[in-house]
Amino acid sequence: MAVESCLLNWKIKRVFTVTVDNASSNDVTIIYLKKKINGWGFGILNCKYLHMRCIAHIINLVMVDGLKENIEAVKMVREAVRYVRQSLARLQKFKSCCEMEGIQSKCHLSLNVSTRWNSTYLMLRTAEKLKNAFDRFRTFGLCFKFDLVSSKECDGVPDSLD
Repeated sequence: MAVESCLLNWKIKRVFTVTVDNASSNDVTIIYLKKKINGWGFGILNCKYLHMRCIAHIINLVMVDGLKENIEAVKMVREAVRYVRQSLARLQKFKSCCEMEGIQSKCHLSLNVSTRWNSTYLMLRTAEKLKNAFDRFRTFGLCFKFDLVSSKECDGVPDSLD
């Protein structure tokens, strides 16, 4: 096992905790390490606190689960952002909408990654700052409305509540 090998090579005998995410393979690894470390006679508190779950991973899981409450709104915003970013012409038109609305933001439209809640937050925060540009963009292009309404991913164009 790689962790055991590293501990031995680095001459680390006393380990209080190991922080890992919630993958089940980590549970097996921790059980193995507990046996090894206790077998060496160097277990601190009998390795009671050896397995520490990563708080960042736990927060990510909580946030991803919480975002499911407003999944339709997130999907609509995501599809609107994807639509604008899909072509250079659309992106240029969107930038001109920002200028017409007097939005002087250096924010860039970014898509979220479903496994990283903060990317969803960043996408929503940027879209919220640019909501007037989205409203103007909606009036310019009938295709925007039509394409999003006919999209399999969402139920239409997001509004300011989304």
